[in-house]
Amino acid sequence: MKRIINVGMDVHSESVRVAALDDKGEVVLEKGMPNSYQKIRATLDLIENYRPESAIRCCYEAGPSGYGLARKLRTDKTECMVVAPGKIPRKKNERIKTDRKDALSLARLMAFGALSEVAIPTEEDEEVRELLRYRNGKRKELQRVKKQLKSFFARHELKPPCPGTWTKKYKEWIRTLDCGREGLNKVKEGYLGDILRLEAELNGLEKDLRVRAESKRYAEKMAQLQLFRGIGFLTSFSLVVEIGDFNRFATAERFMGYLGLVPSEHSSGERIERGGITKTGNKELRKLLIEASWHYFMHRGVKGEEEQEERYQAYAIKADHRLRRKKFRMSQLNKKNDKVVVTALARELAGFVWGMMTEHMEN
Repeated sequence: MKRIINVGMDVHSESVRVAALDDKGEVVLEKGMPNSYQKIRATLDLIENYRPESAIRCCYEAGPSGYGLARKLRTDKTECMVVAPGKIPRKKNERIKTDRKDALSLARLMAFGALSEVAIPTEEDEEVRELLRYRNGKRKELQRVKKQLKSFFARHELKPPCPGTWTKKYKEWIRTLDCGREGLNKVKEGYLGDILRLEAELNGLEKDLRVRAESKRYAEKMAQLQLFRGIGFLTSFSLVVEIGDFNRFATAERFMGYLGLVPSEHSSGERIERGGITKTGNKELRKLLIEASWHYFMHRGVKGEEEQEERYQAYAIKADHRLRRKKFRMSQLNKKNDKVVVTALARELAGFVWGMMTEHMEN
């Protein structure tokens, strides 16, 4: 059996610090270099030549450096782990932080198995993920500009003649509105121009995403997820792309924990204290599932798709009945706040999503 050399890498945009430890914890090599794959590869080859009887495994923190380095190393048949920064054990009283200490610490923690690995997406998944996140950013920007325009109208007592906002009549009123002063009209036109530009960008992005969603890699799973109440195109696409392989979560509870939908806890001895949800993991997916769960407050029938297998439809119906009963019990019997209820429903819905995606639909 080959011995293992653990290599910790502190990766920055311009530089990389490498620290290699053998299975006895002794330093094999420490070296700083420019952030160049050729330099990193040459350093790892140097370690392999120095200890030919050993196998190398590497790790670095997830962050701005992305997944490119890990993919290249794996292509060259070198084991590489991308580590979740928030789950790295750290000393509370640590007052000195350097690239050298960080690289050594990663190598030591890797040897002890104390690091949590981040799933490395495929290049296709990463491309679509970037498009989805860019689209979400544009949507938030559009909401911000619309809010600014409404505040502008309120400050200058400009009230629309029609009820509701952002309807066709409302937009036509904005186009024809004379604010009474040249400067105010320029501001109004500026806001309106930003809104129209952002809406056009969003439409283009969504068309692109819908084309990509037709791929066999995504289409079947998305269709299954859309059987659940409240889960539509963007939510199902985001879940499939962001999670990738749902089987990396051994249980539904772990998937719920990844989304930060489980209660926080601080217990000691006889005392047990539980608080709000942890809010760890993927913030955007957590938000999407909470938004989907508001649909269980509405009295509408369960969704159905004739082309889906009967077992998937039955599972979605089971989820619908269970979540509706939970909503009734929490809201009507226990008089819980709606936000508390919808968070509990989102946690339950996450469990059903995991079950469908991993074929664990028997419970």
